[in-house]
Amino acid sequence: MIKLNLKSENERINGQVTYDEKDGNLDFNPRSNADILLLISYMNIGFDSIQKSANQVWGYTPKESWIKKDLLLPLHIQKGKVELEENLESGSWRLDKKEVWLTYYDLKQNWLCFGDFMHDNNDRCVEFLENVLAVVDNDQCLKSLWIKPYFK
Repeated sequence: MIKLNLKSENERINGQVTYDEKDGNLDFNPRSNADILLLISYMNIGFDSIQKSANQVWGYTPKESWIKKDLLLPLHIQKGKVELEENLESGSWRLDKKEVWLTYYDLKQNWLCFGDFMHDNNDRCVEFLENVLAVVDNDQCLKSLWIKPYFK
């Protein structure tokens, strides 16, 4: 399992996540160099291997695969960084090997949740990109990725 460190820093990478309803692509702009990718289905969380921190999200997520659900946002959201605890070589690393991560969509709030939407008191949550949240469990493993895209 790939372990992640969340660092609260009172800042995040500013930008905008857009979702193209025609082709199902989700993208964060501005784009940054990311040579280590953590994969959830067809979604990518990009990391810079020098900084070892997440700086990008993008991927394919067709609306037809979303499960509509009223979601409660994670508790105690802080701005900060998501960093790799271990040294990974450049390349792709799959997080959903054991089971498929479902995608939930809250129509009222416009939030997507990839993974487990249930909250636990031991979970930690950081907004590392504007409108992009990472939730990590007590074992420092990614539990869910939350994204609030702009639809175009």
